[in-house]
Amino acid sequence: MCEFGLRDSGNMIYTEKGWIKLKVNRNIPNILCIFRIIMIPFILIFMLDNPVSEMLAVWVRMLIAGILFGIAMLTDLFDGKIARRYDLVSNLGKFLDPIADKMLVVSVLCAFVGNDVMPVLPLIIIIGREFCVTMLRMIAAGTGDVLSAKIWGKVKTTLQAIVIGAVFVYLMVMYIFNPDIAGFGSGCPFSLVPGILVWILAIVTVISAVPYFKGSKKYLR
Repeated sequence: MCEFGLRDSGNMIYTEKGWIKLKVNRNIPNILCIFRIIMIPFILIFMLDNPVSEMLAVWVRMLIAGILFGIAMLTDLFDGKIARRYDLVSNLGKFLDPIADKMLVVSVLCAFVGNDVMPVLPLIIIIGREFCVTMLRMIAAGTGDVLSAKIWGKVKTTLQAIVIGAVFVYLMVMYIFNPDIAGFGSGCPFSLVPGILVWILAIVTVISAVPYFKGSKKYLR
């Protein structure tokens, strides 16, 4: 016997009047995607040198940027859960969600490269992969199909969040104790850590693209 207010497995709730369907704003998942995109310039403000960021210690800037990045990535978790839980999955969401992820991750990685934290070549590989998969999605959209994220794409996104989070932590520690060795190629073995992590990320990113092209041969003819 269900108690009042106890939810079923779907978007229903039991009340004294019986089962009723919950009304959820269908735009919430897409709003979260847009919020993720809006967060990008705020993250970059603290990552790059400018009049605002220069008022703070570098490790504080990395801490704030890391927290903002974490909040942005959490929206990626929630928008998908909300869309599936309340049956709000839409073609726009399937297209907008991965685009928001790519914009966020690539922007942060570019800032790392600009700050001489990691090498540029793996970033080029990552951007190339994202460009190719996005073009494939556009070709599919032209035929009326929508390519949603594959499982390897989700693994890639999770690894991106972990790697970027680890680099933020690395930078905070380095700039607190010895900022002279924080940059890539400074000669300190620890300075190679971000480069190694981003190379691992680049390899996984390329592997994650294979299922998209393997299952989409009809769009490439």
